[in-house]
Amino acid sequence: MLQPGTLINGRYRVVRTIGSGGMGSVFAAHDERLGRQVALKLLRPDLASDQRARERFLREAQIAAQLVHPNIVRTYDVGDAPEGPYLVQELLDGRTLDTLLPLPSRRALGVTEAIADALGYIHGQGYVHCDIKPQNIMLVGQGAAERVVLLDFGIARVEGTATTTLIATPHYLAPELAMGSPPAAASDWYAVGIVLFQMLADHPPFDGPTLHTIIEQHRIAPLPPLKLALGGTAQETTALEAIIRKLTAKQPDERYGSASALKQDLANVRAGAIHAMPTMVVAKQTPAPAPQAVFTPPPALDRATAPSAPARQAAYTAPSAPAIVKTAGPRLNPRLLLLAVPLLALLLGGAALIQARSARQNAPQRPDVPIASEAPTAPSLSTVAVPDILNRPVGEAEQLLAQAGLVLVPGGAIQSEQAANTVLTANPVPGVPVAPGTQVVVQVSAGPPPPVVQPPSNGNSEQGPGRGNGKEKDKGPGKDKHKDKGPGKDKDD
Repeated sequence: MLQPGTLINGRYRVVRTIGSGGMGSVFAAHDERLGRQVALKLLRPDLASDQRARERFLREAQIAAQLVHPNIVRTYDVGDAPEGPYLVQELLDGRTLDTLLPLPSRRALGVTEAIADALGYIHGQGYVHCDIKPQNIMLVGQGAAERVVLLDFGIARVEGTATTTLIATPHYLAPELAMGSPPAAASDWYAVGIVLFQMLADHPPFDGPTLHTIIEQHRIAPLPPLKLALGGTAQETTALEAIIRKLTAKQPDERYGSASALKQDLANVRAGAIHAMPTMVVAKQTPAPAPQAVFTPPPALDRATAPSAPARQAAYTAPSAPAIVKTAGPRLNPRLLLLAVPLLALLLGGAALIQARSARQNAPQRPDVPIASEAPTAPSLSTVAVPDILNRPVGEAEQLLAQAGLVLVPGGAIQSEQAANTVLTANPVPGVPVAPGTQVVVQVSAGPPPPVVQPPSNGNSEQGPGRGNGKEKDKGPGKDKHKDKGPGKDKDD
């Protein structure tokens, strides 16, 4: 731990310790070249020699340095010193969102709009944050001057890049990320929906005693009903819940596609325009095809009982008694009618058969789509149940799958309290019948996070753990938050 007065790289003099996290420590320092207070993040000495930890630390610096936005913590400098790699950011005087919950609905809307602005900018630069959660959102200032700041880009990455190690907080983890899909903007929007729910209800929508339980809820459990912890009208609750359901849709393409669309719906709720329904919050509906014909009842029928024009196809209801129609002219022999009707049906059926056969011959043939009338009956496939491989070493799980005729496919690793290389999740889940040869994607434990060193008290009750972007609750690795001397201390180089 650096002592006050230590000079880093001949420029940054340590003033005090702010906090410690999984990746290192955060200090308040004085930039003696520019004469301002800054936050200095220093990688832990034992991690400085770890190539992967060092790369992650430098990636945070590189990404954060490229992002200049009012709702994103500003990065001033990065370097390497005998004490280890360091990152210099603005010093913020505020409180992280997790220490302020629950929020009134209108304040929660304002926080969400600010985060949407930040994410819209980040996604526009081609990055995904990957760790949106209350501990990484800081509120600086008060009232109309309040500034919402997004922190920590330690696990951010270029959108669409695959990863074999998943480092995230399970309560905010999009289901597709848990199953091994590469990060995308939709994954961040999912986390925003979870955070909005938590701001309003004072608890996350999905929780459980184990990591596997939480991830399975993200994958298959419906969003629980929203209950505003601080109260609100039924109309307001319904509108907010509709927005959250769209943000947390299980399928990524059903979520919001842009920050502007989300902000418009939030603005509608804020303005009280409850009847201006949120954009595409209702379930998708297949448009009905245009009707081919509409039956008009004859004048003799009672129109009150006549069928209305249907949505999908014309409908006809015969009158209760046949209408008597008088015709002028010669009467046809009934015996001729009895002969003509079967003959006409035979001719029409033959014509239809010839037309269908001609259509099959002229249609383009695809080897993977046989003609329905000529397709052979598919043989029934035998199935096997996915064995119970959860909480087993990955080697043992692979053997069990192989004995069942299935294939294990690595889906990444997640930091957890389980021993390293222990299977946490499987897709398909154990017990589901599948065809032989099916691939089973598994997530394994990367082991528990490194121990956290609690910062010494500085004597200020409001500066306790979790009260600044260096006072974190150590929810995950690398969550090194820091504080500011006061609003406005954010001059650029």
